[in-house]
Amino acid sequence: MSQEQPRMGSVEPVGRVIDGLMAAMEERKKLREDKVRNAIMQAGSLASALSATFPMLLKEMADTISVEVANDQWDEYERAERQLNTQCRRCQGVGLYETGSLLPNIDACKRPAADEEGQVKWQRCLVQEEYRRRVMARRLLGESNLPRRFQRRTLENFIPRTSKSRDARLVAQKFVEEFGTEDQQGLLIMGPNGTGKTHLAAGIMMALIRRGILCRFYTAPDLIAALRGAIADNRVQDTLMALSELPCLVVDDLGKERLRRVDGEDVGWADELWFTLINRRYEEDRPTVFTTNLNDQEIIERYGTAIYSRFVEMCRPILLDEDDYRICGPGGGRNA
Repeated sequence: MSQEQPRMGSVEPVGRVIDGLMAAMEERKKLREDKVRNAIMQAGSLASALSATFPMLLKEMADTISVEVANDQWDEYERAERQLNTQCRRCQGVGLYETGSLLPNIDACKRPAADEEGQVKWQRCLVQEEYRRRVMARRLLGESNLPRRFQRRTLENFIPRTSKSRDARLVAQKFVEEFGTEDQQGLLIMGPNGTGKTHLAAGIMMALIRRGILCRFYTAPDLIAALRGAIADNRVQDTLMALSELPCLVVDDLGKERLRRVDGEDVGWADELWFTLINRRYEEDRPTVFTTNLNDQEIIERYGTAIYSRFVEMCRPILLDEDDYRICGPGGGRNA
């Protein structure tokens, strides 16, 4: 019994398709070359032709592009010039919006640009990215819980008065620059009233918010009050989880909240919740910034060695021991 030979007829249409595609590519190449040739004849030179035909895309680099590159890229030049002259001009960086969002979709709209070799590259629009960054920053600032007064505090307008405060600002700037790196420590900013502790913490927050990083600010009494409310509403675990997962948490005036062992009131739940929150952020490597008037021994006496040892490992200490700037500084309140 003879075996049937494989039928080769099914391969022939594929070959014809490939031949057709090759012919079409050659035809498009010839059309591009004709366009370039005609443009040069009308303008007198390739550079003049490129400047006149693609003023938004190529005006600054028309004299650097060769005929070979122009022949290859002419269709892309036309497409890019249309984009710049129509959609980009109408958009002005405001952008195409994501469905259900007030933010521009920076991936939906690409802005063309020519590289050094004259090749068209489609890339994210820098204007649109800046617009999105500003919208995100305003949104994150609204969610930050940072009081309005402290929204004017930045690392740039922190005024060092001694070598210690200059070093403190450098440490704060380094914290921002390295934010998100592995094993990054938080900060424990210590010192008397009016030495700039809250200014540094707020400046760190403002810098991170400009980078699109979610931060949340609480005074220690307000944080305890929030946890007390969460207990009353039976949502304390959800609240602890949300606080534990924040990329950056700032706790101002640590030590001003009421705790049982210091004040005599039966609020032992506060001890437990403080430990739980700090321990979770410690275990998850979430950077936390604390400010406090307490020294090391006072922290141990108030919170115990378990919390203090976590502070030591998870936070880099910054000591500011200057005069109260609210009282002694010119104008008052600038670094407080």
